[in-house]
Amino acid sequence: MPLPRKFREQLKDSKGGKLAKGADKCIVIYPLPEWIKQTAELEKAVRPPDVQRKLRRLFGASTFDFIFDKQGRIAFPAELRNYAEITDSAVVIGAQKYVEIWNSELWEEQIGEWDHLDELSNMKESE
Repeated sequence: MPLPRKFREQLKDSKGGKLAKGADKCIVIYPLPEWIKQTAELEKAVRPPDVQRKLRRLFGASTFDFIFDKQGRIAFPAELRNYAEITDSAVVIGAQKYVEIWNSELWEEQIGEWDHLDELSNMKESE
């Protein structure tokens, strides 16, 4: 999949990165410095050893290195494509510290949820 130029340039400048499952059925592309920061945060958190061990596995088991081909494309492993339900097209979203790749329909659902959040916010303000 080709990435928009601005994301491709930022990721190339960061010397690569990692592909992982996102929390909301998307694929996350972490620039390498952000990935290192995320793993350090995971290690700093105080948890029971068995929970920490399981989180390490969960965080690392579905993580893949990526590289760009000569045309600026990234190949997404089938495991990640299946998880995010990505088939022949996708939406690329900049999420400040990383990039998210979404199934178009699932992304539309996310946007629909934002409308609902606005309604809830307006209800609180009027009380």
